[in-house]
This record gives sequence, C-alpha cells and structure tokens, in this order.
Amino acid sequence: MANDLLDIDITSALGGWFSDIGMYVLYAILGLFICFIFWRFYRNKEIFRWKVRNFRRRESGRVKESNIKGGYLKNKEGIPFFRIKLHRFKFWQRADLYTLPDAKFISEDDRIYYNQIDPFTFVQCKRTFSTRMINKKEIKLLKKHGNFKVGTTGYLPEEEAEQLVKLGVAELTGEEEESEIQDVVFEPVPNDIKAITVHDIQQVRSTLNTDVTKQVLIITAGIIILALTFLGAYYIFVSGVGG
Repeated sequence: MANDLLDIDITSALGGWFSDIGMYVLYAILGLFICFIFWRFYRNKEIFRWKVRNFRRRESGRVKESNIKGGYLKNKEGIPFFRIKLHRFKFWQRADLYTLPDAKFISEDDRIYYNQIDPFTFVQCKRTFSTRMINKKEIKLLKKHGNFKVGTTGYLPEEEAEQLVKLGVAELTGEEEESEIQDVVFEPVPNDIKAITVHDIQQVRSTLNTDVTKQVLIITAGIIILALTFLGAYYIFVSGVGG
C-alpha cells in the first residue's frame, strides 16, 4: 500500500514538473513570436521607407500599376542591394536588385519608378514631363450624359467631341480652341554593368563557400525547439486529463 502511494506521489510530482516546463516553453515561444512581430514592424519602418511605383504590362497591352516599398540592404559579403517588397503583407514576395537605383531619377517625394519585365527583372525609369497643344471643340448636349443635363455646353478634345456627335449625344456649336496639356513619360534608365558584374562574381563565391556547419546548426536548433514544444504540450494535456 505504501509503495502504491509512493508511486502515485512520484508520478504526480513528475507530471507537475513537466507541466511547468511545458508552460515556460510555450510562454518563451509566445514571447519570441511577439518580439519577432515588433522587430519586423521596426525593420519595415526603418529600412523599407522608399516608395516604389511598379509598372507591369499585360498581354492586352494594359499596364498594371502598384505602389509598394523598397529599401537598401547588404548581403553577407557586404555588397549593398535594393530589395523591393512586392506585397504589403506577404513578406516573402520580394525582389532583390543588385543594380542600385540611380539617385538622379528618384522623385522629390522619394519615389522610384520601375518597369517589371518579368518576375526577376526590374528596369528603373526616369519620369519626364512634356507639353503639347491639342484642338478642342465646343459641343452642346442633346441628351443627358453622365451628370450633365440636356443643353449643357463645353469644350472637349476633338476626338471625344466627334465621338459624342456620332453617338447622337451632342452637336457641335462651331467654336474651337487650342489647349496645352502635359504628358508624363517614363523612360528606362541604362543598367550599371559594373554593378551587375560584381554581383555575379560574389554570387559564385557565395555558392562555392557555402557554410554547411551553420546550416546544420540552424536545422538542429529548429528540431530541438519543435521537440520541446511538443513535449510541453503533451505533458500539459496529460496533466489536464489526469486532473
């Protein structure tokens, strides 16, 4: 009888001890996760502070624009590169450019323009403005058009005015005028061949000098953390069932 009581006491003590360890492990993992979230937020604010306007051309000829972020980083060889975050929340969707942005073509509000050729190729563009004169014609609406009532008059570019006349929505009054408009043009910036060559050389060195020991240590540490997490969760479950 005494031996049975002794066995029960030892089992209960061990179960409580393992349960406490499991709770500490879970708290530690939760704390590390919260620290990681705060670190990511700080890193995004401090590093990825450059605005990037990305242009992607579709098969139909249309261009899809997106406003994303970019920042300067260094690889393990100490060579700087520019990383573009392609998605606001999916941090793993990114592109690393070893041709750094040319500061001469960064806009006054710290925005960099890129044409995306394919998932891995980005060409920086410079923004320029050009002006041209267009001919406008005055029209008078014969039917309600949008928010404008019948009888409304106004000047439209010649092509748009004639299109409304063909549709029977408006008629020309005979009045014309010239107007100056401004176009925005994005022209590709030549790539820095020297930077690309240096990057290719460093990539070869990095591939030849892969640190296998470091990779093994990282994998081993991950396995240990997973094992401790499983052990803690298991004993919490066992102690809960026993209670």
